[in-house]
Amino acid sequence: MVWAVLDTFLGAGQWRVAQAESRWERGGTGHREVAGSAWLVVGMGAIGGEVARRARALGATVTGVRRHPSGDEPVDRVVTPDGLLSAVPEADVVVLSAPASRATRHLADGAFFAAMRPGSVLVNVARGELVDEEALLAALDLGRPAAAVLDVASTEPLSVASPLWRHPLVTLTPHASGHTGTTNAHYLPFVEENLRRYLAGEPLRQERTLADWRT
Repeated sequence: MVWAVLDTFLGAGQWRVAQAESRWERGGTGHREVAGSAWLVVGMGAIGGEVARRARALGATVTGVRRHPSGDEPVDRVVTPDGLLSAVPEADVVVLSAPASRATRHLADGAFFAAMRPGSVLVNVARGELVDEEALLAALDLGRPAAAVLDVASTEPLSVASPLWRHPLVTLTPHASGHTGTTNAHYLPFVEENLRRYLAGEPLRQERTLADWRT
């Protein structure tokens, strides 16, 4: 996510084109800095929390959105979902990292995009269902947001017929933002601990039941 925002703020695509054409060209003066920018992170679980920590380390001010604030979120302030639309216009970067549910389906819809700040960036690393993709395409053409970085889509793999592939203001990655050479090493201790607990008849860490998914 940090890469995606830096890439967009710097307009780095122009340098890749220039390199391919062997042109030594600095480009425009409209490059933006993360320092001093405002981020809105929707969903303050493990992913959202780590995004917030990294954005703040680069000098951004971060607002987190969480249904049940705990008070120890690594952000400058927390709002609950009922305050989301009031916080959207203040953000230069909006990161979606909330789970998919009935409550979050098409969370980012026409009204959401209309509230976004001109020049803002939308990043979705949650689930494709959180974004109304037709509304997003229409909003991009109006400049709110000015760019979208999507690691997820409503249907995966994304159809070759989708206009998201070809829109100049959309950056797509194939649901790969969390995949690195050491991803499994991060997961393994958690799995081992839960396996030990299961065999010992102890409560599991972060256990989820069918009832949780239904709600």
